[in-house]
Amino acid sequence: EFDWDEQTQNTILSSFFWGYVATQIPAGILAQKFGAQRLFACAVGICGVVTMLIPTAAIYGGWQLVIVLRIITGCCQGMVPPCMHTLLSKWVPLEERGRA
Repeated sequence: EFDWDEQTQNTILSSFFWGYVATQIPAGILAQKFGAQRLFACAVGICGVVTMLIPTAAIYGGWQLVIVLRIITGCCQGMVPPCMHTLLSKWVPLEERGRA
């Protein structure tokens, strides 16, 4: 359906990880500062909306817009592990942390 060469496809696929890697450390700081629950909810919500927009972007906006949306998706998904670790460190009792 799309006439994208192999390099374009590779760029689209790798663009998720550009955003993912870029948000790991800042997300940990933000989770501690503003609360991991809120940040987690926002990240997952935004990721869901952006993911639903990708097919429409591919049809009407071209591969450049798909790359932008994939980077945003990666940024949102990159916030999930730091938020989960922050939540686990607060919710799991000290004596059970080795099993969590």
